[in-house]
Amino acid sequence: MYWNDYIFVLSVYGGLAIAILEILWAIYFIWKYKNKLNTGLGFITLLLNGLASYMMIVMILGAWPTIIPHLIIMLTTSILLVLLLYSRKTNKQKRPEI
Repeated sequence: MYWNDYIFVLSVYGGLAIAILEILWAIYFIWKYKNKLNTGLGFITLLLNGLASYMMIVMILGAWPTIIPHLIIMLTTSILLVLLLYSRKTNKQKRPEI
């Protein structure tokens, strides 16, 4: 294998692994925090990461590599970080002080 092949394998399989972890994280947010913001952004994250995963699998099967799935994963990572910060903020407000 050439150096470019290693970079392709690392970027595609690494991106696919991150997308799958983000899908699981979005399912956790939808399941645990049942409000409109977490549900809406969680489903958007699920759809976008599903699209990115599909594009990565197609690239593994021989399609021309593109940067679009990586940009989608970056976008959904920022959405999940917003959900994480929002859920921490709302949980601090719900906890009683001792």
